[in-house]
Amino acid sequence: MANKNRKYMEDDFDLDLYIKEQAEKTFFNKLREKSRKLSNFVKIVLIVVSLVTAYTVFYQANRMLEIWRVHRINQTAREITEQSNVSNDIIEQSNDSNDIIEQSDDSIDIIEQSDDSIDVGNTVQETERSTRGIQRSVTSMPTPILMPVITHLREQFQNDDIVAFIRINDSNIDFPVVLTDNNTHYLTHDLSNQYNAAGSAFMDYDSQISPLGYNTVIYAHNMRDQSMFHDLRYYRDEEYFNTHNSVSLLTLYENTLWEIFSFYETTIDFLYNTTEFTDKDEFLSFANLLKEKSLHPRNVEFTEDSRILTLSTCTNRNADSRYVVHAHRIR
Repeated sequence: MANKNRKYMEDDFDLDLYIKEQAEKTFFNKLREKSRKLSNFVKIVLIVVSLVTAYTVFYQANRMLEIWRVHRINQTAREITEQSNVSNDIIEQSNDSNDIIEQSDDSIDIIEQSDDSIDVGNTVQETERSTRGIQRSVTSMPTPILMPVITHLREQFQNDDIVAFIRINDSNIDFPVVLTDNNTHYLTHDLSNQYNAAGSAFMDYDSQISPLGYNTVIYAHNMRDQSMFHDLRYYRDEEYFNTHNSVSLLTLYENTLWEIFSFYETTIDFLYNTTEFTDKDEFLSFANLLKEKSLHPRNVEFTEDSRILTLSTCTNRNADSRYVVHAHRIR
């Protein structure tokens, strides 16, 4: 009876087979667990990659849109300058305004000479009449003529910060210049005051327009799409330096022409953007230092009446390095 009640006979149970089956079962369980973990990891990676790709596409699309907006804005500005016949009408108006200013200067000289000729023993009434005459002459001096191109640009973009238009022939430097009370706003805003990573070309906030100061400094980004001040890097080549040595700067009040005399790379530790000087000797020392730093030396003589135009942009190698171009005024 004992034998009949046994569930298994000794020959029915194979221990080795049982151990093998359990080992295989454990192995496959572990394999399934690892596969599940790997699958989850792959899903996470795919999600991260998808998010990064989506962000990159969005960023690049947004950047391309901003660059397109800058190109469109600059193209609109160029069309305005062409329609206004900058090369002819504006130069003539500038010359006319200079003649008016010279005539007013002559009248002031005459008044000063007449004032010097007043005898000390003259009556108080004669002195008062002379003083009133001087006041009337000074009051009647004409105000500077506003260049229609700049006023048109201001109206087009509804932005009174636009003060100039810069152009270097056979280059992408051909766009308006703005001026405000800081050097940060237009790093990230276009002419319409809309946010744009390409920014705008802008004068140093210490610069003055009427008359232009000793050193007029203009900044702009070095864009990889070759816009803004990207072309300044080409001045490393001496042939380019020689063939692109003229800069036209049409300001709110006058049409000016400049000749490039210096190009170099530097860091922000060198104060190439100094705009104020204690006296003429300090300015002359500064101007000669800029000439000496040039990668392509030029024989330029400076006087106390000289004026400098400085163009500055990043090299994109590090945050503190700059490409700098200097020009002196020839008209």
